[in-house]
Amino acid sequence: MQLLKNNLKLTWRNLVKNPGSTLLNITGLMLGIVCSVIIFFTIRYEVSFDKQHTNEQQIYRITNNYYYPTFTMYVGNTPDPMAEALRTDFPEFERVVPIHSSYNHRISIDEQVLESDLIYCGPDFIQLFDYYNDPTKWVIGNPNEILGELNKTILTAGMAEKTFGSAENAVGKIITLENEIQLEVAGVINNPPNHTNYPFEQLVSFPTYENIARNSFGSVSSTTTFVQLPTVATVEGLRPALDDFNAKYMEAAWGEEFVSMDLQPLSEIHFDERFGSNNYTTDKSYLWTLGLIGLFMILIACINFVNLSTAKAANRSKEIGMRKVLGSSKKGVIVQFMTESFLLASFSMGLGLLLAQFSFPYFSEITNLNIGNDFTYTRQLLFFTVGLLLFITLAMGLYPAIVLSNFRPLDVIQNRTTSTAKGGFNLRRSLIAFQLTTSQVLIIVAIVVTCQLHYFQNTDLGFEKESRLSF
Repeated sequence: MQLLKNNLKLTWRNLVKNPGSTLLNITGLMLGIVCSVIIFFTIRYEVSFDKQHTNEQQIYRITNNYYYPTFTMYVGNTPDPMAEALRTDFPEFERVVPIHSSYNHRISIDEQVLESDLIYCGPDFIQLFDYYNDPTKWVIGNPNEILGELNKTILTAGMAEKTFGSAENAVGKIITLENEIQLEVAGVINNPPNHTNYPFEQLVSFPTYENIARNSFGSVSSTTTFVQLPTVATVEGLRPALDDFNAKYMEAAWGEEFVSMDLQPLSEIHFDERFGSNNYTTDKSYLWTLGLIGLFMILIACINFVNLSTAKAANRSKEIGMRKVLGSSKKGVIVQFMTESFLLASFSMGLGLLLAQFSFPYFSEITNLNIGNDFTYTRQLLFFTVGLLLFITLAMGLYPAIVLSNFRPLDVIQNRTTSTAKGGFNLRRSLIAFQLTTSQVLIIVAIVVTCQLHYFQNTDLGFEKESRLSF
């Protein structure tokens, strides 16, 4: 304990004795940690889509490929009658759940006209995506009853407050869809999480949609069909049966070798730009790129510490020589310098987390990501920060500690200690070259991305977007 106390005291004295290099190291590490923590939250958000459902590994979406002479059309929707045909031909499926999505749908409430993102679904939607089957998620009503009745709808808490002022005022009111279908508000559910591929403001009972559905395999609708496989089933094992099903229904309607079907895991929907989703999609390479940027930011700061430490090695040679003359071992010197690196990294980590928490809401707003403003200190963040702290301590402290601990007392007395010992100069030059190259690449990438975003947002499209409508 006394040894640790002495090491901490010596570390503090050395940090205070060199305020310029200490401030430079802390600033570099802090900024690198801020970027890494924000990137961590971004990646965690992107990979968390629809992970809130307990059976998400068993849920698959039916997809179709339509082969034209010059291109292939990838469609994540299915013909309306497919769900019933799947129930008949695949009794081993635990659930077959069709939903029909309609976004920016026009609704009327008395004299008020609004737009709503709605999903037609039955009670099996709540049972399949069981996150919504939790009673704590429901403000008013029983979804297993409401979604099985004709002309019933459920609003999210946000939609109910926006349209009627409160959830209690919403229940029993009438909403008109496209001036045709009158729906009774029979329930209110909490807002769905942002990290879902199928967000909604309103759930409409599926029997309401069945009255207007197109009962033909020869048409493509906005209906998405999900299936829940048994735990022992695999997609490859079902492939022959799927091919037979495709030939029986889809090829019979569209033509042989013109269309195929497949099962897409729920976990892959967010990352597959071919089929898309009701939310946005993300390329996995984008997440790898973000992770590498965060790693390089940390490495640049660590290399900066290594270079400063080895460059100023001669200034600390007398301290090291005196410690060894008084009986300190090489291991003791290494522990001293690793303690110094750990304290510097810990202080930088604390400041970095505070700055990341402060800047997090602004980052969410600038990037237009629905991550939210809740910077939560979860177990995942704890593991990440502890792992990052240990990595930073080793990356920036181990090499200087080994180099400096190799100084011999006789060399110190004869003033023959330099930072070039044992190839240190060559390594330091390599680190400086890597640091400068990486910094320049990141700066160039940032400038290019900024210019591209500015171009996309401000270029003249040749027409007025506000005066164009899509039907």
